[in-house]
Amino acid sequence: MPSFPIRSFLAPAAILALASAAYGAAISQTGYSAAALAESWEIPEMKVHFMGANSGIGDGSWPPGTEFNSTIEFELDRYATQQSEDSAPGASVGETTCGASWVEGELPTEWIQCGDAKVEWKMVETSEMSETDFTMEVRLMMTDSETVEPLYAEAQTRVTANTRGSPSSYLTCLGSEPFDGIRCEMDGIMSTPGPIKLSPVM
Repeated sequence: MPSFPIRSFLAPAAILALASAAYGAAISQTGYSAAALAESWEIPEMKVHFMGANSGIGDGSWPPGTEFNSTIEFELDRYATQQSEDSAPGASVGETTCGASWVEGELPTEWIQCGDAKVEWKMVETSEMSETDFTMEVRLMMTDSETVEPLYAEAQTRVTANTRGSPSSYLTCLGSEPFDGIRCEMDGIMSTPGPIKLSPVM
């Protein structure tokens, strides 16, 4: 079950609906808005590649020159939603590819722009985060005006690996040939079936 930021909501819905873009942006910046966005987001594909602790030869160490950066790549699909809470996703309103590369263990916790410049993502910094256990946050910029503080719709979800039956275990991670490290993909033998569903709020 995807998780997402929880914020207090101070203004009545009717007042919020009539608020200007500037007012809405101000609310977002102070963290008071929790209005649902009329979209659903899905991640149908994700790939992670990293060294891992064992190189696959001898004592498992990585000889100089064989090390490589960790990488992630995923697709984000956005769909319009109907008013009913139980309605199926409607027409596609956008899709983009996101990714990153980093030194193993130094996961990306700053915002990274996706192929669609309005979409950004990052990993949420925690004490136990790793390439196979992380919380990711995705946000979509809703405002274009340079005179108004940016207003974002955003969502979070936890992604883990190799624990089939766990709601967050979307990845199956397996080692292969020496020096190739660990490769993770969705919908593998130890994965919770995808897609990863996100519920954006703004």
